[in-house]
Amino acid sequence: MAIGNNGNILQHWVELEAAQALLAEGGAAGVRCVFTHGMAPFERFEHPLPDNEPKTRVMSRALRMGERLRQGGLPREGQPVLFQAIAELDVSPQHYPNSAILLDWLTRTRSAGLRMTVCEVTAAAQEGLKKQWSTEEDDARVKVVCGSWRQALQDGALAPRGPAGWPWLVSMDPYTFDPAPNGPASNLASVSAGDIDSLKSLLGPLLESTPGLFALFCYSMSEALRRKFQNVVRDFAAALPGAPAVALIGCKRDATIAHVAALVSKDSARLASLEKAAKRFLGTADYAPPI
Repeated sequence: MAIGNNGNILQHWVELEAAQALLAEGGAAGVRCVFTHGMAPFERFEHPLPDNEPKTRVMSRALRMGERLRQGGLPREGQPVLFQAIAELDVSPQHYPNSAILLDWLTRTRSAGLRMTVCEVTAAAQEGLKKQWSTEEDDARVKVVCGSWRQALQDGALAPRGPAGWPWLVSMDPYTFDPAPNGPASNLASVSAGDIDSLKSLLGPLLESTPGLFALFCYSMSEALRRKFQNVVRDFAAALPGAPAVALIGCKRDATIAHVAALVSKDSARLASLEKAAKRFLGTADYAPPI
């Protein structure tokens, strides 16, 4: 089941906005995507959405706006691409999509190519992913890696597939951040400072090639943990070729806990544009600035 909180909607807003911008840049024919934590194509929320509770307020608002768009109560022009996806995919708390569904929808509606790799460790979600993309055409568009992203990285299976000229998006959404400097996180569903450092071999060559963006989403972090996470991401980026830019977009869970999207790209203008748009999307009450 999906958590169904503000962190989920922050992740999917960022991924869709980033992919749309990458496709628009130079009239790209397609995009190469990697998602390290797949989940099933559609899942139910763990709990019903409460009315105006801070930890689900952004999610609730997005679902309402998507429903209004579906019913013709909002003009399509100028709406976030996420609201369009919610409307067209019939998204609800009982039918919430994963990132792969959203990127498949985006590229099909834009008549763009897609080469996507999705890692998943649970058998039920693996089966759901394989059923969702089971045709010969799907074999080219979507590759399901049945196992850990860490193993895929070691095996060389995490590198974006497809035409080298297409832009790329690599997205990770572990549970939260473990500040352990060496080795994997003690909870393998989370990500450690050592895990992040291990990504240099993947991201270094990508950042020196075509336009792209790396996104790392960590959830439910205290202010102290957020500070450690942000420092690790900044140090990580500074050690990559060309010292790419970093953006840190936070969304509040409550007064002291926040979800954070850490974005790395050599295009600082793209990150600045995403930050500005995120502030509008989240609103003053729910946006959490970097510490």
